[in-house]
Amino acid sequence: MLYLTVDDIVPNAIIELNKIDGSREVIIDDAKIYGEELAKHLGKRGYYTLLKLNPSLTESFEVKYGDFFQKYYQNDSYGYKLQENKEIQDIIPIFRESINKEIRDIFDSEEVIENSFKERITIKKEHQIKMKVLKPNNEKR
Repeated sequence: MLYLTVDDIVPNAIIELNKIDGSREVIIDDAKIYGEELAKHLGKRGYYTLLKLNPSLTESFEVKYGDFFQKYYQNDSYGYKLQENKEIQDIIPIFRESINKEIRDIFDSEEVIENSFKERITIKKEHQIKMKVLKPNNEKR
């Protein structure tokens, strides 16, 4: 049995969101969706996966990795953000490269990312389209 906890989900969600839009944080609701997608896809590969995001585990995460992440509150929810003195490159060796390759491939698979962060991807694509439209035409006439 494979357990996915906040220790696995939050840092890897931040890594993927950073690739999408440069973000350095994840709201817990988005992290849960990412965890559910991971569990579903791991199950397809034969890994019986249990998603564990209960409050006692998030408290443990905060103590264990407080040098890397800070809890923040937004509206009626909360999330975690990368500490100001840390970069994405600082967390990749700890939270991504230490994972078994077959499982790591699922963490950053296109389908998992698209299903987890649809809204963020759509916003980025819309922004890119607007930037193309607003970009001045540099061609000589």
